[in-house]
Amino acid sequence: MFLSSFFISLLATAYLIPKILLISIRKHLIDQPNARKVHTCVSSRLGGVAFFPAIFFAIGVTVSVFSRFDTNVMENFMTASFIMVMCACVLLYLIGIADDVVGVSWRIKFVFQIMAAGLVTLSGTWVNNLYGICGIWEISAWVGVPLTIFLIVFVINAVNLIDGIDGLASGLSCVALLFLGILFLYEGKETSSLLAFTTLGALIPFFYYNVFGIAKKRYKIFMGDTGALVIGLILSILTVKFACLVRKEGVEMAYPFIVVSFSVLLVPGFDVIRVVLHRYRMGQPLFLPDKNHIHHKFLALGCSHRKAMFTILALASLFIILNMALCLYININVLIMLDVVLWTALHVWLTSKIKKKREELARLEQQLVEAGCRNCKERDVVKVKFFLEKKAGKIITIADIKEKSGAERLRVDSILFDFVQEGLITLEKENEVEYGIYADKTTIRWFDSRLPVAVEYYLTRLMKN
Repeated sequence: MFLSSFFISLLATAYLIPKILLISIRKHLIDQPNARKVHTCVSSRLGGVAFFPAIFFAIGVTVSVFSRFDTNVMENFMTASFIMVMCACVLLYLIGIADDVVGVSWRIKFVFQIMAAGLVTLSGTWVNNLYGICGIWEISAWVGVPLTIFLIVFVINAVNLIDGIDGLASGLSCVALLFLGILFLYEGKETSSLLAFTTLGALIPFFYYNVFGIAKKRYKIFMGDTGALVIGLILSILTVKFACLVRKEGVEMAYPFIVVSFSVLLVPGFDVIRVVLHRYRMGQPLFLPDKNHIHHKFLALGCSHRKAMFTILALASLFIILNMALCLYININVLIMLDVVLWTALHVWLTSKIKKKREELARLEQQLVEAGCRNCKERDVVKVKFFLEKKAGKIITIADIKEKSGAERLRVDSILFDFVQEGLITLEKENEVEYGIYADKTTIRWFDSRLPVAVEYYLTRLMKN
C-alpha cells in the first residue's frame, strides 16, 4: 500500500512537471536572476504546483482501491485529523500559487501560515509533552497549542529559507520524509507513514529536474513558494505527530520522541536561528534576504552547487543518526546542547576557512595587478575561459588555443603573456622551458601547483564584473 502510493505520486509528479515547464515558458512565468540569487539563467518557479495534486491523487487512489479489499482501510485513513491536514495544505497551496504568479506580501503569507497551523491544532494535533526539556514534562493545551502553531510556522519558513541552491530544500525534505516514514511505520502509525512516503514520491522527480535539469534549455525548475509552503507544512505536521506519539496512559516513555522528531529538521531549523541572530547582531532587518546561510558558506569555500548540497544532506543525515543513537543514553538537555555545540563549531570552522581563503586571494590579486594585469577587468570572457578549468598538474594543449579565430587568439595571447611574465605558467617544448608566446611550443604547465585554484577563482570574479 505504501509503495503503491509512493509510485503513483512519483509518476504523477513526473508527468506534471514537464507540462508545468511548458506552460511557464509560454506564459513567461519564470524566475529572473539577480544579485541575491545564485542561479544565472531564467527558470520556472512553479515546480511546487505539482506537489499537492500528486500527493492528494496518490493517497485518494490508493486508499480507495485498497478499501475494496479491506473495509477498515477507509476508516483508518480518512479520519477527521487527516481531512483537516488536507484543508490546511489547500490553504497554503493557494496562497503559494498566488505568490509565485503575482506576488504576495510576507505579512499575508504569515497570516495564512498561522491559519493553516490553527487548523492542524483544531484536529487535536498539538505538542503535549516536552519530556524533560528545561525540566518541563506535560504541558496544558493553553501552552501546547500556541507552541505547536509557532513550531509549524517556524518549520514552514525554515524550509522556505533553506531553498537557496539546487536540490537543497527538496533534498533535506527527502531525508526527513524517509526517516519519518520509516519511524512511523515502525511505530504502527500507518496514516502518517503513508503521507510521508507519498510526499517523498512527489519530491523525487522534482529533485531530478531541479538538480540535473539544463537551465539554458529551459529544462530546469524551482520549487517556488507553493512547494516550500506545502512541503514545510507536511513536514511540520509529521514532526508534531511523531512528537505526540509518546502519550500513552500508564506507560513510561522509553525515549524522548520529540528529540528524534525535530532532529530530521535540525539543519534548516538551526540555520534559520543562526541567520536571524546574525542579522539582529548586525542591526539588519530580520526578514531581509542575504547570503549568510550555510550553503552560501560552502559556496564561498569554492564548492560547486551539487557538492555543497550533498555535503549538507550528509550533515543532516549524520545529525539524525547521532540523535537517534544517543537519545537513549544521554539526558535530553545535554543532547540538545551537544547539537548546538557541534553546529556552532562547524560554522566557526567554515568562517575561519573562508576568511583565510579571502586573505590569500586578496594577496594574489594584488600581485597580479602589480605584475601588469591591471586591465583584466576590461577583457572579454574568451581571454580567460580556458584558464578556468585548469587544476594543478593538468596540461593545456596549444591546439585548444589555436582553434580560436584571429581576434580571439590575439586576446588570448594578451592574457597568456601576462601570466607568463608573472611566472604563474611556463611554456614548454621538449622539456626546455621557454618564455614567450607560442612559437613551436606544444604545452602549457602551471609553474606553481598551489596557484591554479586561486587564479581560477580570481578570474571567475573578473568575469562577473
